[in-house]
Amino acid sequence: MVAHPKVGVNEAYLLRDFLLTRGVPEQAVITEPKAAHTGLNITLSVMRLKEIGIIPKQAVLISHSFAAARVMATAEAQWPFPKPTFYSQAVMFPFHRYLARSKRVGWEHVFLRSILGEYERLFYRGYAENGLIKHRETCKDVDAAYHRLAACGHIIR
Repeated sequence: MVAHPKVGVNEAYLLRDFLLTRGVPEQAVITEPKAAHTGLNITLSVMRLKEIGIIPKQAVLISHSFAAARVMATAEAQWPFPKPTFYSQAVMFPFHRYLARSKRVGWEHVFLRSILGEYERLFYRGYAENGLIKHRETCKDVDAAYHRLAACGHIIR
């Protein structure tokens, strides 16, 4: 991923460094730093793997815990190899840590909008209809809560 606009750090390099500090050998880490969103990250990563002659049988997806459903739906729609098993891990910031950090710095509204934005991407931006993500069924109660929060102005479109 390209540099995060609020952090100024390229997420691909941040995650590579995270893996290296935990003992993953450098030659085992393939970095794709150009993507600006999850779908492009998958597309460019697939191209990079093909360039170096790798056809993976398994993949690990790393994301914030609240983005895991969208990341999985994107991979299920766009991963071209024989279907591997996907794992989504929120290694660096599990949900409870992200929420606690948001509260400490007064960013609860950012946290809420991030979660609502993920929900919106899954169900209300036409991503599934355009083949960008795999279709998911909504939960009636969760969808009603989303609409109540939207009516209160918590969603930026």
